[in-house]
Amino acid sequence: MKPINKIIAKLEDLIAILLLANIIVVIFIQVFFRFILNFPLSWTEELSRLSLIWLVFISSVIAYREASHLDVKMFTDKLPRKLRLYLEVVVLIFIDIFSIFLVIKGIKFYIRQFMVISPALNISYAWFYASAPISAILVIFHSRFIIADKIKEIVK
Repeated sequence: MKPINKIIAKLEDLIAILLLANIIVVIFIQVFFRFILNFPLSWTEELSRLSLIWLVFISSVIAYREASHLDVKMFTDKLPRKLRLYLEVVVLIFIDIFSIFLVIKGIKFYIRQFMVISPALNISYAWFYASAPISAILVIFHSRFIIADKIKEIVK
């Protein structure tokens, strides 16, 4: 793994940990205020939803980087090694194409939602939609290294 790739991977891991911790703390605050103090807070639901959306997208990048997404290898394991590696590269290229599409569409959604303000947090809904193109950019970034490693395996 290249040094820049390691730094970005550590940053993604840290962001995921912080988002999960944020969700836990915010939901605990909401439960405490609602059931103990009988004074529900309006902003906790939106903040936890925003954090969850970001957590899902960042976690999908981490799962892609670590090759831990669910996959079915029943058929590909029966293929010869080189053919299996070629097929994996093709799949990675399709993921790249989808990620490029997600960046383009995600930016369009981001721009459309920029002036829409969330009622409880009083922030732009663009913050909710920014998670999709940013995570897709990170997938494309990691994909370069993953594809390069697969090609090195093919050449061996």
